[in-house]
Amino acid sequence: MPVIVGAVQDNTPAQEAGLQSGDRIVSLNGQVVRNAQDVSGLVQQFKSAPINIGVERDGKPLNLTATVRKLDDGTERLGFGFIRPDLPLEPATLSTSVDYAFSTNWENLKATGSVLGQVFAGKRSVKDSGLGGPVGIFQQSAEATRLMGIEGFLLILTVISLSLGIFNLLPIPMLDGGQILVLAIDKVMSWFGKTLSMVAKERIQLTGLAVILLLMVFVLFLDFSRITSNFGGTDKPAVEQQK
Repeated sequence: MPVIVGAVQDNTPAQEAGLQSGDRIVSLNGQVVRNAQDVSGLVQQFKSAPINIGVERDGKPLNLTATVRKLDDGTERLGFGFIRPDLPLEPATLSTSVDYAFSTNWENLKATGSVLGQVFAGKRSVKDSGLGGPVGIFQQSAEATRLMGIEGFLLILTVISLSLGIFNLLPIPMLDGGQILVLAIDKVMSWFGKTLSMVAKERIQLTGLAVILLLMVFVLFLDFSRITSNFGGTDKPAVEQQK
């Protein structure tokens, strides 16, 4: 998917480097990018040093250099957004549709794992990880629908469905993954003639409920903290995806 620059925010590294709306980003530090998610991930990976941005402008190659820094709104990013390229539609067979669905979900899954890995490794703050709750989901859905219509809304739904499926398999009591873990423990204990008592199972369920409630409060806090941090800051491009 061609990566086309949308709005470039004033007084940002992207503007100072000479990046312009309509530029096509082809590489970052020599690594070819395949989509906007690649760009976002590589920017985070290379944000501690100057980034060489390979672009195409009016069919001519250019090399620009920019360094991520903290902007007025408190986020660390280059300060530009993306626009969806105007590509012709192509007929798809059942096999190509299945292949596209699998590869797209796999890329989303890898991107999610990469972000979570950076959070646990201390390379990215939780606030900049994209983790959010109902408020964040509503904002992203509304923005995707505004920019891409029903296609954008359906795209957001697929990402949410994948994320919920993965989250539901985590070994947290009250979730399916937790139920599987409890059944597995019960099965192993049965090999030794023992079993989990009803009291133990109830305590496990209550612990899981507490974890989920704390997580809900935490993501709501992240949602509202992002909203309040934007008050009084500079306006972001409508399709801002850089961190």
